[in-house]
Amino acid sequence: LAVLARFATAADLVVVAGPAADSATAAALAAGVDATLLVVAVGRTRRPELLESLAVLHEARANLVGLATVVTPSRRRDRRSAHAAPRAAIMCFLVQR
Repeated sequence: LAVLARFATAADLVVVAGPAADSATAAALAAGVDATLLVVAVGRTRRPELLESLAVLHEARANLVGLATVVTPSRRRDRRSAHAAPRAAIMCFLVQR
């Protein structure tokens, strides 16, 4: 978070693509920034995963400002990627005050 704080002093807005939303790393990151946006993958994020992500962010006292949906390529059609995109991730925002 110290690195992000340094960026925040040099810019009006810092946006960070975060990790999977149900991880401890996401909780720690979301707790230390000004705002968090939950990003879910259409057709991939299941209700239990969404609820778990929301619970993790709530427990971290994250300032959840909204939810965004993204459409990701089918894993069948896009075999170039060795890793599947997370089903729910976070975007974090630091705003210079």
